[in-house]
Amino acid sequence: MNKIILVLLLSLLLCQCKTQSYSPDSYEEAMIVIGTGGGFTGQLEEYCLLSNGQLFRRKNQQSYENELTPLGKNETQQIFNTYRQMKFDTLDIDKPGNMYHYFIYRKKGLEHKIQWGAYDANTPKELTIHFANLKKLFTNRKSIKFPNQ
Repeated sequence: MNKIILVLLLSLLLCQCKTQSYSPDSYEEAMIVIGTGGGFTGQLEEYCLLSNGQLFRRKNQQSYENELTPLGKNETQQIFNTYRQMKFDTLDIDKPGNMYHYFIYRKKGLEHKIQWGAYDANTPKELTIHFANLKKLFTNRKSIKFPNQ
């Protein structure tokens, strides 16, 4: 009897340790979305980082096509801190151009969007460098979960 109770307690503890998994559509906490779009084809590529480290990718404004390998807690915090420390949350840029890039910060229904032309020389360098670094980091992540799995 004691062994059964011990096994049940261990099973319960293991189930509680499992990390909660979310989707960008149901997540209420902070998230950063970066994307590129426009051009002749009008294609869109977008990455969404949740504050819990989960990372998603989608194309052409469809639902997020897959989940990518998550980022670590420290790396995720650093990305969110950099966004605030660089004061990107106070920038008011809405000049998309033919080819464009964007940052979106969302939290609990509030949204701040920065959008600029891919070849706009007047875009703050800090913004374009941070965007390029994140895009490279996110692009190199492997898919771990596809839709309907």
